[in-house]
Amino acid sequence: MSTGSPHSTVDHSRRVVALEGMHNVRDLGGLPVPAGTTRFGKVFRGDFPIALTGATSAAEAGLPIHSIVDLRRGSEAGREQIDHESLGIRFTTSSLVTDHGTSWTATYYDYLVDGPDEIILAVRTVMDDAENGVYFHCAAGKDRTGVIAALLLDVLGVEHPLIVEDFLLTDVGIANILERLRAVPGYEGVLAGRTLDQHRPQVAKIEALLESLNEDWSGAEGWLLAHGLPLEVIERFRALMIAPDPQ
Repeated sequence: MSTGSPHSTVDHSRRVVALEGMHNVRDLGGLPVPAGTTRFGKVFRGDFPIALTGATSAAEAGLPIHSIVDLRRGSEAGREQIDHESLGIRFTTSSLVTDHGTSWTATYYDYLVDGPDEIILAVRTVMDDAENGVYFHCAAGKDRTGVIAALLLDVLGVEHPLIVEDFLLTDVGIANILERLRAVPGYEGVLAGRTLDQHRPQVAKIEALLESLNEDWSGAEGWLLAHGLPLEVIERFRALMIAPDPQ
C-alpha cells in the first residue's frame, strides 16, 4: 500500500477500508488541517458499495454508515443497486453530469459549471449526514467521487498536496475496479478500447480543479456559498469533522 509521496507526513494506509469486492474505499479522517486532524468514522468515499449486497446491515459489511450519496447518472445507477431501505440506510441520488464531453475528456471543473445544483445536493447531504456516518460513491470512486472529496477536504482546510495524495490512492485498486465493472452489463461497452493507463487517476485534473477554485472563488467554500450552501452547514461540518490538537 502506497502511503503517498515520499515527503508525506500522513500514513494513508490507516485510512483505507478493506471491504469484500471493493477496491477504493477510504475514510476522510486522519488528515492534518490547521486546527487539528480530520476525524475518522464520519465520512467515507469509494466505489459502488457491492459489499452491502446480501448484508443485513452496513455495519455487518464493515461500513459504519447510515447514509449513502450515489453520484451516478440515473440510467447508470440502474446497472447496480443496493436495497438501501432494508439496510436502514438513507439514500440520496445526486447525478453528476457534464455537457463538456465524456467523463474522460471533461475537466473536473466542468461538473461544477454544468451541474451546480447536484454538487450542492451531494455536498450538503454529506455534511448533514456525517454525524451518523455517510458514504458517497460513483462507479469506480475516482472522477465524480474525487470532485466531491476535493470540495469537502478543501473546506476542512486540508492542504492541496494531501488532497492530491488522497485522490491518487485510487490508483492502487483501479485494475481490480475495472475488471469488476467490465463484468457488469452496460459497462463493458463504455470501458472497451481504453487502456489501464487511460483509466488511472490523473494528477493534472485534480490539480486544475483546486487551482480553478482558488482563482475563481478563493477556494471551495467560496464556490459553495455562492451556489446556495448555507455557511452554518459548513461551520457545523467543520466542528464535527475536525479534532483539535491536544494542548
